[in-house]
Amino acid sequence: MKHIALYLPSLAGGGMERSLLNLGEGMLAMGYQVDIVVNRLRGEYLSSLPSGLNVLELNAGNIAGSFILALRADSRLLYECCRLGTFMLNAKKKMKYLSGLVDYLREKQPFALISAGELCNLMAVWARQVANTNTRIIVSQRNMLSKPIAARTSSHARWRHMARFIEYTYPGADAVVTVSKGVAEDLSVTAKVDSDAITTIYNPVVTSSLAGRANESVAHPWLQVGDGVPTIVAAGRLRAQKNFSLLLNAFALLRHHRPARLIIMGEGEERSSLEALSHELEISDCVDMPGFSDNPYAVFSRADLFVFSSAYEGLGNVLIEALACGCPVVSTDCPSGPAEILEEGRYGLLVPVGNVEALAEAMSLTLDNPLPAETLKRRAAEFSLESSLNLYLGLTDRAVTPVFEKHAVYTVGE
Repeated sequence: MKHIALYLPSLAGGGMERSLLNLGEGMLAMGYQVDIVVNRLRGEYLSSLPSGLNVLELNAGNIAGSFILALRADSRLLYECCRLGTFMLNAKKKMKYLSGLVDYLREKQPFALISAGELCNLMAVWARQVANTNTRIIVSQRNMLSKPIAARTSSHARWRHMARFIEYTYPGADAVVTVSKGVAEDLSVTAKVDSDAITTIYNPVVTSSLAGRANESVAHPWLQVGDGVPTIVAAGRLRAQKNFSLLLNAFALLRHHRPARLIIMGEGEERSSLEALSHELEISDCVDMPGFSDNPYAVFSRADLFVFSSAYEGLGNVLIEALACGCPVVSTDCPSGPAEILEEGRYGLLVPVGNVEALAEAMSLTLDNPLPAETLKRRAAEFSLESSLNLYLGLTDRAVTPVFEKHAVYTVGE
């Protein structure tokens, strides 16, 4: 029985975490031994893990020890000591688990390890080098790299040096995966990763259980009243990237012309500011933010419209989930993902990022002329667990080679 590890920061309720858990569940069903390895054993998905997955929390070391391990892994980093030190201090909450990952690889020696997120990707490559094991390392880039680098805020301090360390480190993996073509292009330009060395595999979003969960009961009163007032939904972490302030402003504009209700599912640091904006726009009586839901599909399947308002993305799993539930969608044409998912507007209207008027108009047009549910479901089916799983397992079965020996580019659905 092959042993595969999936490495991520935590089990927080985001798209990255959901897609890796889907991948793990699929591997488990195929007879693999699967470890979910996390820095912190916490998050919304902790209470709903698929049965049979082994979940391990890494031991934390200290940042000085992690710095030494990184230097041991790649001597070229000696030339970047100052940058490396600054980088690791800014990311110390996660980088301190490097020693724990080294210990895990030495003890368990999984056949392959698939990591997600930039910091976990760097640590996976460094840990394999220090542990001196034959574990195959597949790093997955989940989001646009250029956007947080360009933000240049204090909360993004570590990103100042991220591209340089990715340029040095990702070639030490056995494969580099991106979740969309747009992320692949951005990674190639921003971190100088050879585009021919990147494998694009869409996330495993649509699973066999999704349809069943979409049919489960829903307690929210707005989805049960049957008074003809449309209910619009959105979902995601309440943070700047998701741009829910744009959605609130567009919804307020829509309300000038027609009655509607809005449900935004998710939690995050912007909750208080979004609630304040809702009051300021005088729409708080028809906006509800109920928090994280472990079954948003049941809401999507009963809503009249799903709106995706992000400023940037990697792929946009939740957009695919809404399509899979037969819910009409509207999305910003953000980099990257939505245009690929919706085929340049064929399966849902795309509007410019930040354009309140265009988003409000697209919402109104879609409410009046929704696409058939079966059409949307057929498109979502192209982002299936089976397709993604087969491509990932194809990478794990390859012989260990440097990543720059020209891996083919796979895209589900082509």
